[in-house]
Amino acid sequence: MSPIQLVFMKVLLVNPPYQRTIEAIAQTTVGPPMGLAYLAGAVRHFGHEVEILDANALDLTPLATVERSLAAGAQVIGLTAATPTMHLCGEIGSGIRAGGFDGKLLIGGPHPTALPEATLLDWPAFDLAALGEAEETLVELLDAFAADQPLSGIAGLCIRDGDNLVRTAIRTTPLDLDALAPPARDLLPWQAYVSPDGRSAATVIASRGCPAPCTYCAVPAHFGSRLRRRDPKHIAAEVLELADRLGVAWVNFIDDTFTWNRRWVLDLCSELVALDLHKRVRWLCLTRVDRVDAQMLSTMRRAGCRRIEMGIECASPEGIAALGKGIDEAQVVEAFQIARDEGLETLAFAMVNVPGETLADIDRTGDLLERVDPDYLQLTFCTPYPGTRLYHEALAAGRLRTHDFREFRFLRRAVLDNGVLTESQVFGAHRRLQRRFWLRPKVVGRMLKRMAAQPGGRLATARMALKALSHL
Repeated sequence: MSPIQLVFMKVLLVNPPYQRTIEAIAQTTVGPPMGLAYLAGAVRHFGHEVEILDANALDLTPLATVERSLAAGAQVIGLTAATPTMHLCGEIGSGIRAGGFDGKLLIGGPHPTALPEATLLDWPAFDLAALGEAEETLVELLDAFAADQPLSGIAGLCIRDGDNLVRTAIRTTPLDLDALAPPARDLLPWQAYVSPDGRSAATVIASRGCPAPCTYCAVPAHFGSRLRRRDPKHIAAEVLELADRLGVAWVNFIDDTFTWNRRWVLDLCSELVALDLHKRVRWLCLTRVDRVDAQMLSTMRRAGCRRIEMGIECASPEGIAALGKGIDEAQVVEAFQIARDEGLETLAFAMVNVPGETLADIDRTGDLLERVDPDYLQLTFCTPYPGTRLYHEALAAGRLRTHDFREFRFLRRAVLDNGVLTESQVFGAHRRLQRRFWLRPKVVGRMLKRMAAQPGGRLATARMALKALSHL
């Protein structure tokens, strides 16, 4: 009997070059595509050959991205797309196909997950869309491609079947995140990723999913509403490896609600301290104002946390209700005060153009921002992304100013008709609120103080200052 011949595929995963299109105040660094790194780790674990092309970090043009993709010699090429980058991915995919690529061309990410049929109809270059968390999906796909087997039995896909588009069974999200293969960070251009103060940085995903019912957030559509957390020991071991192997001095925990479970946070801090990582690595996290307390933030500070980013969104109770945020002004004020008392830098997420919002409501948001006085502000336009309740409501009510997804850039465009304000009123209010925050003497003084205290971060701070001025 002849031995079984295993066939492995060569795969290229592509992150599109989007940074110049969407960047604005508070976004001064480029982060690694951790979703692709996890996918690469999964397929490599099962023997397939894989590369990652982070065209965003390398600052490639779309044409150069196509050329590099074709030169990789892959049999399977996959791109990842959020809503504002879907058109860019579509053009790159079309360019790859026009360049003679006759292998399998895949699209994944939040946008295809939310609108798979529309994505494949708009962009015929793609053979299929992978939906949601796709580590298991991609491995099964590659095995099917290698064996020339049908794809209909693989869950989590939208595939072409002749002239039809067919969704396969829904794939359940992986419950045990610690069972996943580690992200293939070695395939990424690590020299391109730095912290806000200029140090070598890494991104860590400690959990997936979010149970919060926010109407504007697409996280539950992609990762589910069940919060799944990794073992604190495994997370601390990952941070230790990053510090030892890559010299990482700054970690971004990009979980959407890092402090949702208080006991888990305290356990993680204990593990970081036990490995002396609090002396070597500084880190930041994102969370909600109603999920912090003084003891927790004090413990986080001792474990190396130096910055916490929290959503204010808006000040009016009606706006908060429309967003499904479930917080109040007192919680906002208390959370930022606690963070300041514990010596943590803060970034506030706020938005304008909330459904039903008036100019007076936006002024009230400005009052709240002055009161809580965060170190940084990311001010966005309320944007109804596909997969959110806000999108479905806006679509049904005819309140989308455009259906061109290239314009769905929450840092730059106001695509939602909020029922009260004109587009020019929204832009004017956004500009006034930016000026009101960034041109305060105390904000300018803080930035100058940081430049003097952190020589390594002077470039990043200067970049943020120039970017702020360019938007005022």
